[in-house]
Amino acid sequence: MKKAIRIFIGLKILLNIIKFTSSSQFDSVFLEEVYELSVNDCLIIKTITNSLHECLVQCLIETECLHANFEGNTCSLLTFISKKNTCSSNSKTVYKKINSESNEVLKKNLSQTELNTVCSNSSLFWSIKTNSCLSCKPGFQKYIQVPYLCYHSQFSPKNFIESKVYCQSKNATLFEPKSENERIFFNENFSCKKAYVNSVINNIGETFKWPNGSNVIGFDQRQPNNQNSKSDLKENCLEIRPNSYFNDISCDRKLTLTICQHD
Repeated sequence: MKKAIRIFIGLKILLNIIKFTSSSQFDSVFLEEVYELSVNDCLIIKTITNSLHECLVQCLIETECLHANFEGNTCSLLTFISKKNTCSSNSKTVYKKINSESNEVLKKNLSQTELNTVCSNSSLFWSIKTNSCLSCKPGFQKYIQVPYLCYHSQFSPKNFIESKVYCQSKNATLFEPKSENERIFFNENFSCKKAYVNSVINNIGETFKWPNGSNVIGFDQRQPNNQNSKSDLKENCLEIRPNSYFNDISCDRKLTLTICQHD
């Protein structure tokens, strides 16, 4: 259903911009800037496209896209970019969505105090989708470090599949700490614990990604390492450690803590 809605919205946007004949006519929608792109930037998806025009259309359709970079035939859609206007060899031309600043600030937790004041009750969170305070689902609560999500925790040994199914039974998803603040939230509220996060691989050497296609960042030193095996996939899941960094482990391992989230 969500995919169908996204397609509908995308087609509507596409009809509105079909009159454009060149990328320069996107000036009212995108701002051209120079950023230093690095592995720490939040990549949503990377696709092959024929033109800058097609790349910018994809960014308009993808609601989480705040920046687009087009190089060769590669279109990169990103959320947050860390460094602006540098002169390094990694400096690239990036097209930033105009009027997306409020969502970007919210995503990077720059207005946490403000949001927690507006949604003062721990059972209320700030919904990015509706731009308003909403109630957390029963059994979930908002934490001050992450005012735009609700969390539920449960202590009972579970492997990865069991943890994921448990969260689905709560109409929620398994923990997805994409930002540093979300990892800090874990460190400050679940000291000395470990928990599965919602990322899994199927092949040796595959990159761990979140369900939205962005790369997982924030690994512990020398991780992921697949137990140093180059022939067998031994560690295809991820845990978050007490120090708030990620480590790859076997999906069969039982962890005592499960964290679910919803927005």
